[in-house]
Amino acid sequence: ADDFDSVTITSDFAYNFGTAAASIVFDASAGSDVLTIDASGCPTYCKIDGGFSATTILNSGSSATACQLDGTFTTLNAAKGTLTFVAGCTVTTLNVNYISAAATDVTITIPTGCTITNVYQKGGIVTCSSAVATRLDLDSGTFTHSDGNTATLSLRGGTYYWNCEGDTITKANLFGGTFDARNNGAAKTITDMDIWPNATAYLNTGGLNITMTNAAKYYGGSLIFDRGSAFQINQ
Repeated sequence: ADDFDSVTITSDFAYNFGTAAASIVFDASAGSDVLTIDASGCPTYCKIDGGFSATTILNSGSSATACQLDGTFTTLNAAKGTLTFVAGCTVTTLNVNYISAAATDVTITIPTGCTITNVYQKGGIVTCSSAVATRLDLDSGTFTHSDGNTATLSLRGGTYYWNCEGDTITKANLFGGTFDARNNGAAKTITDMDIWPNATAYLNTGGLNITMTNAAKYYGGSLIFDRGSAFQINQ
């Protein structure tokens, strides 16, 4: 493992960074390194493991190994490219941004076993199989959640696909966008939910199996339930 204060990979770096079997490992004990990546010139691999306080992904190729990260990241800013986390990775704050195309500039895959605290998403495509410990703010793009609890979801735009099984959203603030639970009929729980005029919530999973612990607060918007659902809305 090597320890550097700053690591930068630019677009004219036309070599693999890592191999099929191994990542380039930086000293994770320091945890204060700055990482900036434009891996668009790497032919196949850009695989990095380490501890970084500030990370910016400017671009990459489109394969699963085009930008593969392992280790601990305090703040990670993704502007463009395909980013894949390794199981066991820790990210305190993930900012999903874009450069020109909000819907497609960034594609991120988060597997099971990662520790994710905060996600702030302004575009792109995120597929997540780990819990979001504190908050997920979705303004645009798609976030597909297949495993893990979410403490607070604040949905203002885009689409949140809730494909989890047996998991809980503690607080769902649906200010806008689309909340879609139709792709998985397994039981799951929403503790508290507020819905506002610009939001649509598809709670029709086909199984009458979404538990609303507390009555939802309805300020507008569209709620779609399974036929035969029992629900309560406070006036």
